[in-house]
Amino acid sequence: MSMYFNFSQYTVKYRSKILSLYPKEFILLHFLYLHQGQSFSREQLLDHVWKMESPSARTVDDYIYRLRKKFEK
Repeated sequence: MSMYFNFSQYTVKYRSKILSLYPKEFILLHFLYLHQGQSFSREQLLDHVWKMESPSARTVDDYIYRLRKKFEK
């Protein structure tokens, strides 16, 4: 899967479409892209993406849901 990340605008080019993401969505997607084929627990994702913050474990589920919706369009 080939994606092009624009870090200054938080956009991702995927299948000739450009998706605008919120900063945390962008960071989460980029992290998962860099670690394709690996599995992570919610806690691990929280530690990598939400450093120095204390969101609930449900936060990861919400962000994954939002990313899936954006890619389904």
